[in-house]
Order: sequence, then C-alpha cells, then structure tokens
Amino acid sequence: MKKLTYFFMLIFPLLLVSCNDDDGISPEHASRVYRAESLNMTINGKKFSGKSVKFITTDFKTADITFIKTIPGEDSLIVKGVSLLYDGNNIYEFEGSNTSSHRDISFKGKVDVKGGMNIDVTYKVLSDIVGTWQPSGGGFMPPNPVQIVIDSTNPNDSIDMGGFWGYEGKFSFEEFDETIGAIFNMTLGLVVDFKLDFNQAGQMNAAWDLKPGASFPIPPGHLPENQSLYNLNGNYLYLALPVESIIMNPTKPTAPKTTKAADEKPKVEDIIALVKLLQSMYQGMPLKYTLENSNNDLDMWADRAMMEPYFESIVNVLVPILRKTDLGSEYEEMGITGPILAHLLDELGRVFRNSKTFEIHFNFTRVSTEQQTYNNKAQLNKAQIIEKLKSIRKPNNRK
Repeated sequence: MKKLTYFFMLIFPLLLVSCNDDDGISPEHASRVYRAESLNMTINGKKFSGKSVKFITTDFKTADITFIKTIPGEDSLIVKGVSLLYDGNNIYEFEGSNTSSHRDISFKGKVDVKGGMNIDVTYKVLSDIVGTWQPSGGGFMPPNPVQIVIDSTNPNDSIDMGGFWGYEGKFSFEEFDETIGAIFNMTLGLVVDFKLDFNQAGQMNAAWDLKPGASFPIPPGHLPENQSLYNLNGNYLYLALPVESIIMNPTKPTAPKTTKAADEKPKVEDIIALVKLLQSMYQGMPLKYTLENSNNDLDMWADRAMMEPYFESIVNVLVPILRKTDLGSEYEEMGITGPILAHLLDELGRVFRNSKTFEIHFNFTRVSTEQQTYNNKAQLNKAQIIEKLKSIRKPNNRK
C-alpha cells in the first residue's frame, strides 16, 4: 500500500503539468494548414469551400496567418503577428486585418489546436468598378461589346468564314472583327438582357434573359449567386468562378445532340491544359482592364500571352466534338452548325499560332436608369432577328 501511495505521489505533479500545458500540445504541433473539413470559412457571411488557411505560432501568443488562394489574385496573403487569446480547452481566439489600395480585409475566428478552425472574413472592394454593367453598344453601332484584335505575321492573312452566319469566302481581320462585333452587338444589345454586377462585397454576379417579346434559342440563366469572387491587383481584374456549380447549374441549356464520337481523341497534354484552365478559373483568372469615360466604360481583355497556355488545347479538344454536333434547326436556320463552328474555331487556332497580337475584348457600360428604360423597349421575335442578321451578311451592308 505504501508503494502505491508513493507511486501516485510521483506522477501527480506530472499530471498537473500536463493539464496546464494545453494537454502537452506544442506550438509546432498546432502550426499547420487548415483546409477541407478542418476549416469552416465564411466571406461576408457566405460559406465558401475549397479554401485553405495556414496557421503558424511559436509561442501561442501571436500567429502568422496565411490565406491560401482565398482572395483572387493574392495566392498567399500573409498577416503577421496576429494576437492570440486563450479561451480554454485548447481554443485560441484571434482577429486581424489587411488593407491595400484596392480592398479592405478583416477577419475574426477561433482555432482549436487539436481540431479545426472557424473564421469569418469581411472583404470590401475599394474601386470604381463596383456597380452594374451591361454590354456596350446596341443595334449595329460601335463600340462593340466583343472585339477580336489580330495582328498576324503575314500581312495577307485572312479568315475563311466557312458559312458562319451565311458568310462565305475569306475576311480580313478587320472585317472579321467588325462582323463578329455587329453580331454580338445585335444579340447582346437588342435580344438578350445581360447584366454583370460587381458588388462591394467582392462578389461578381451575372444574369441573362431574353428581352420582353424576344424569341431566341437562348435559355435564361445566371451564375451561382454568392460564389463568384473578384479582386483588383495592379492592372489586372481577377475573377474566381465556381466551375463545378456552373457545370451543374440547372438553368443550363439542353445538351446538343452528338453522333458517334470522332476518331480524333484529345491528347493527354490538352486535357492537362484544360484542367489547369479550370483550376485557374476556380482560383482567380486574370483579365486586363481599364475604366474610362469618367469610369462609366469598362474594357476587360485577355491578350495572346494570357491565352497561350490554353487556347490551342481548347481548339484541339472542341473541334472534333463540334464536327459531330447537331445544334438543331433553329441555329442552322441562322447559319450556325457544329461543323461550321468547328471550322471557324480551327481557323482561329491557325491564326493564333501565326499572330503577333491576338486579343479578345469585352466592353461594358455602366447601367443607368435611362439605359435600362431604352433597353427594355426591344420587342424582337426570331423572324425579325433572322432578317436583321441577313442585313449584315455582306461587308458593304455593315456600319
């Protein structure tokens, strides 16, 4: 009995030390990356998945907290020396902030050094880009909402239209840009009510629907709400899109019919490139941008260098599929078929390989009350749309 009492006297101090030392957990053990099920993150009150936070402490008094691929365009945002407050049961509370010229970030959370992390992030964009935007132009007058700028190494180079929208023969790059611009101008300006919203909470929302009275094979839809983030960094606008939600979006159109798969199979390197593209879209894809005309005109574009890692792979994967795709009679009536799109995309791939300059621009105008009223007057049905398209199918009829 004396031996047993002596044994408990020996281990009792050790038990006290263990209980008062966070159950023996060292700062090194608590310092790790919290992700997946170990991380519960909200951004402006909305829950976001697929994010990671690195927590490093050497003394349980302060910590360096790194947001990994959380804010688009800032893959590793580090906030150093964040104070820790012990809350008992191995839980530490913390809060901090980080400010730049284009955004404000503050955060507050708790970390269970034996479990997971809960963190609430408040994100605020500081830029004149905040607001609602619509495609520039309307009818067939410039500026075009979509512009393709090409400068080839071959001054005599051109694009074979291959029957697209009824156009036959070859177009110069200027004619091609004017034609594509006029078509998108007409469609986005008079037929589709498209809105792009950059809100101050760092979320980018997009929605589209037919204008009142319009009949056209475009189903209404929108990006998944409260899941698309954006950020400005230098001369770049970074857009992070929830790729998996867009693919599964119930508002997407019915898939077109395809015949038996083509003999051409995508190369492994092309598939890898497209996977990297999807990852870039999810984490934050960069676009160059400018705000002009008292910040009421927005131009977003991608240049050749930005598209180079993906463009060829997109062409290589999509062309064989489009050659076997039946889009339906409604599109065929307007000069759009799978084989025609495959031909045009193949032509763009050829031009891309030989070009010094290859840019795709998206031009938007800030929405005002007067513009909304004007746009809602459009009353076009499918027959009227086709007639208007026919009027721009010859170069000398374009304005």
